[in-house]
Amino acid sequence: MAQRRENEQYKRIKLLGEGSFGKVYLVQGSNDGSFYVIKQFSLNEMDEKQTQNTLVEVQVLKTLQHPYIIRFNEVYKTKKGRLCIVMEHAEGKDLKFLKRLNNLRRRPCKSDRSSTRAIFHGGSNS
Repeated sequence: MAQRRENEQYKRIKLLGEGSFGKVYLVQGSNDGSFYVIKQFSLNEMDEKQTQNTLVEVQVLKTLQHPYIIRFNEVYKTKKGRLCIVMEHAEGKDLKFLKRLNNLRRRPCKSDRSSTRAIFHGGSNS
């Protein structure tokens, strides 16, 4: 894993949120001007199991490639012992939008039971 100074490739724009082990920042790439999100974890405040879980998360994120999943960009460790996971910035996909989308998914779907049975059991809907 690469080690570098915190502000070497990204300019911090604003704090988006924080949790028990770290913070999430909106940043701008120095090289391309694109916006990214950095999830920054303080490794010094995490126990071994939490550190391992975070590293597993990084490995999973590296492999995921789907249009509806936020894209992993890179991971690096700062000289101050912070783990930084750089992800694409999903512009316009704020928390309110995601909550509305989740509520839509929870609404019951009205369907004809015989049609549903036919689809799942390969029979006719009569």
